[in-house]
Amino acid sequence: MTIIRYRHASTPHIGRVTFAKSTGVIRKTAVVLRPVTELGKNGKDIAVLRHEAISGRRDEDIASASHVYIGSLRDTEKLTMWLGNCSGQNKNWTLFTMMLFIVNCPRYEVKEIHLKYFEPGHTFMASDAALGRTEKQLRKMGKVFDFRDFVDATKQAKCEPVEMAITDFNDW
Repeated sequence: MTIIRYRHASTPHIGRVTFAKSTGVIRKTAVVLRPVTELGKNGKDIAVLRHEAISGRRDEDIASASHVYIGSLRDTEKLTMWLGNCSGQNKNWTLFTMMLFIVNCPRYEVKEIHLKYFEPGHTFMASDAALGRTEKQLRKMGKVFDFRDFVDATKQAKCEPVEMAITDFNDW
């Protein structure tokens, strides 16, 4: 499995629009995409998606996204994760704490987690292709107004979307 850094996308992509002062403010909603690629001949692309109105960009949110994915694995006792070399996202105590929780909790089948980091400068990762397809699909759609449009674009990019709910977030 490879995991790349978070990608933030703002909606709506309305194009160039001028608003009168009396119209008020339209707040753009950020959608956070965490692409995961399972390596091997039966590997698939998965996109862990969350609406930023539910939760922010804290370490706990990043760890919770990984927790949602790892918690969905079946028949996996040993997990190897290839991560980008970003210290803020992939090298923090919150992420390590979440992984210790998973390994020590009898509810999960994962018994070992091996973390491997690419060299700084981000060489090509398998999940980059999934991210590229998703971004291409967003450009092709033109206007993306809400979270549901973003989920649809992810599906059309041949990525399996996993939507995070408010109950998926933990304070690790």
